[in-house]
Amino acid sequence: MATAMLWAFSLSGASGNVSFTRFEVPEEFEVGHEVKEAVHQYISETGTPTTVVHSQGAFPVATKWNGILYGANAVTRMQQLDALAVAETPVTFTYGPLSYLVHIKSFVAKIRYQREVHYTIELTVISDQNGSLAAIDNGQSFDAGTQTFYSNATTAVAAIKDPNLPASVIAANQAVMSAFQKATPLKSASLSTIQSLVAFLDKVINEIQPYATALENTAVLVQDLANLNASLIALQGFGLLQRNLLQLLGSGLASTTSVLLGPNSSLFAVAAQYYPNSEPGDVVGIIAQANNLSDFFVTESTSIILPPVFS
Repeated sequence: MATAMLWAFSLSGASGNVSFTRFEVPEEFEVGHEVKEAVHQYISETGTPTTVVHSQGAFPVATKWNGILYGANAVTRMQQLDALAVAETPVTFTYGPLSYLVHIKSFVAKIRYQREVHYTIELTVISDQNGSLAAIDNGQSFDAGTQTFYSNATTAVAAIKDPNLPASVIAANQAVMSAFQKATPLKSASLSTIQSLVAFLDKVINEIQPYATALENTAVLVQDLANLNASLIALQGFGLLQRNLLQLLGSGLASTTSVLLGPNSSLFAVAAQYYPNSEPGDVVGIIAQANNLSDFFVTESTSIILPPVFS
């Protein structure tokens, strides 16, 4: 089954690079050109009203958006964005294959708390450097997809540099690693093997969750924030791996599950509600394809099915 294109969204300059992920990517922003023109209107020699337009050139339109930075490094990335603005030098704005050389006219941030920063940014576009659109990804198999979730999660656990990390977290992570390696390829594994792996995943999630929750309330130092970020990535990876395994067992969201959407609904909202551990960019494309939708936004009330993340 095909997945949505995952286009990078970032601002980069001499003072650093800031990438935006998941719900940090703004819902919309303007691009395009405005033609500067001189318009002359007069009555011709024959008495006919005449309009003559002299084009002075096509210039990129300015753009702006409101956004939110999430995660343990939200304040750090806010400072990086501010540094890009203060530098007063050209910055590269990238969205997938679309690239623009811009000048940051203004950047204003509102810190809600250490893991959530709201901001407004305005860009003056100096020039566009657009290439061709990216080809649609043909998707990936169940085993390839779940391997990615597993690798992301176990790598994140290894990145936690905390002498006070409970031994139970380390033990549960090692148990998952051992069970996963024995179960691969997952689609060929026995029912009991998958059930055992799901149980190990449940254990490691339950061990990491209180550790992450405690850090959310106490993390101040840079290393503590890095440990918090790693633990949240681990929870996301293990959770998404478990959700997909439950689909093999016939649990969780079945392919026939349906929901009724009201007018002006967004598939991104559906992804956030029904696939909380999934990458929205992955999920919205899968939902749209499963329901033969050509847009991620539904203008009229309609019933849609909720497909598995991978098949």
